[in-house]
Amino acid sequence: MSDAGLDERGIPDLVGDVLRAVLGLGRNTARMFSFEARDVARRIGRRVELLIASCVLATAGVLLFLAGIASLAEQVLQLPHWVALLVVGALALGAGAVGVRYAMRRLGDADLAFPETVAELKKDVDVLTAPRERRP
Repeated sequence: MSDAGLDERGIPDLVGDVLRAVLGLGRNTARMFSFEARDVARRIGRRVELLIASCVLATAGVLLFLAGIASLAEQVLQLPHWVALLVVGALALGAGAVGVRYAMRRLGDADLAFPETVAELKKDVDVLTAPRERRP
């Protein structure tokens, strides 16, 4: 049999080799997923930090700015105090909604996915499900 180039190992050895290869593939894919997950978590953390810090800073500035605009509208337009505050508050609410919508969309960007892991898993599935070529 050795002259024909056939492998002389038994079926248990071959099955063991296949299982070791599949387990190694799984370990490598899990390791890659772990690295990508840390990277994605780091990016999400930075974006959330920026969002929170910006919100805290902007809150103080917005309150002072809105109070100034309301006072100006009250004096210049001869509006009652409550009407000036209501108009300025409505404008601020609209601007804030636009900002929150933008920030939420950024948190859902595609760069937070796991593209390398997904590509590797697809490749692994293709390799494992490909038809085996017959040996001459």
